[in-house]
Amino acid sequence: MLALSFASIKVTAYYLGPAGLAVVSQMQSLANLCQGVIGNGLATGVTRLFPQYKKEGGPLASLLATALWLGGLGAFAVAVLMAVFSDFIARWVFADAVSPSLVCFAGFGVIAGVYAAVLRAAMHGAQEVGLVGVSNILGAVLGFLAFVAGVGLFGLRGGLWATALAGFLQLLAVLGLLGWRSSLAGGDFKASFARHESSRLLAFVPMVVAHIGMQQLSMIVIRQIIASRMSLDDAGFVQAGVRLAEVAMTVLTTGVGLFLAPKLGLVASDKAALRRLVWRVLLPVAGGATAISLVVIGGRDFFVPLIFSDRFGPVGDLLPWQFAGATIKTVAWTLGMVLVSLIRPYWYISLEVFVPLIFTSLSIFLLPTLGGQAIGFSHAVASLIQLIVAIYSLRDVLWYSGQGAVTGVRKK
Repeated sequence: MLALSFASIKVTAYYLGPAGLAVVSQMQSLANLCQGVIGNGLATGVTRLFPQYKKEGGPLASLLATALWLGGLGAFAVAVLMAVFSDFIARWVFADAVSPSLVCFAGFGVIAGVYAAVLRAAMHGAQEVGLVGVSNILGAVLGFLAFVAGVGLFGLRGGLWATALAGFLQLLAVLGLLGWRSSLAGGDFKASFARHESSRLLAFVPMVVAHIGMQQLSMIVIRQIIASRMSLDDAGFVQAGVRLAEVAMTVLTTGVGLFLAPKLGLVASDKAALRRLVWRVLLPVAGGATAISLVVIGGRDFFVPLIFSDRFGPVGDLLPWQFAGATIKTVAWTLGMVLVSLIRPYWYISLEVFVPLIFTSLSIFLLPTLGGQAIGFSHAVASLIQLIVAIYSLRDVLWYSGQGAVTGVRKK
């Protein structure tokens, strides 16, 4: 996955340049925004509730079937909205660099991506972590091959259409593995829509909507503002720094997510066990993120032309603040997973709404004086605020040493 991410960055940077990287990133952010507000919340709910239902003998088929119903209806509504406002999206998000028809096609990709997210979450909840990893890799390989072919044959236009195709390729990979190796069968998803299960699943949606929606929307807005006030190349340089930090940190976040999410569901009601689990994960994450940042910052004169191209020289100056923010953000993200698992929506939603607002507002305010450096500096400040508030909101988990139920956990 990491190699494919770097390969995708290299292809985009080499063939499309900074401006092309900025436009492709807008398409990726739009797809992630529209897919994430529906699919990621339901997927989090399935991953969290599946082991609990299995342990307690709950109605797993109703849970999975209801998640698919909710995902399909929600994704269809998003796709319709994207089609209705396709002209506006093409003008405002992409500055007419894409056609409205491509925006409409991306809406259908959202539907496929949401189904893929829910089905992958079912495998994750069933402790089939290996299959989840294989499905992620297979989907990424198919997406990369489609992107390379699109860019090679049709340039930027082909790369954008291939990016919009990603949801279909993810679904294809998940369905293939479900039918080939998974312990889950078609009968595990056959049940009627259950109102009780929908209520439990939808309890996770606002938290994840706040996370995905504000995070992706803030980057769409910032790239658009940089492109209009500075240049599209400058937006590409900033995006290159952001993307490099994100991909570097996936070394930690992918493994932590696969390990921690189902474990939290098993120990959420036991404060002592939860505390041990959180500290067991948190300290290595902090150390690992710091080490990755120091290596990349120290070797940025080597890594930037290697990963991007010689045209991306200005990116090196943006990396220190960008990686400082990424390090802090990774630790805060780990605590955010705990907040979601404990279903503490007020703290989590407040963080996921106000931290991106601080980041976006501070970036816009500092852009005239700091230029591209404003984005990394604002990211570090906003991430530090997020970490401090997350620690405070989980103080009963982090420093409690006794037994008992954890505040915020809903029992069946």
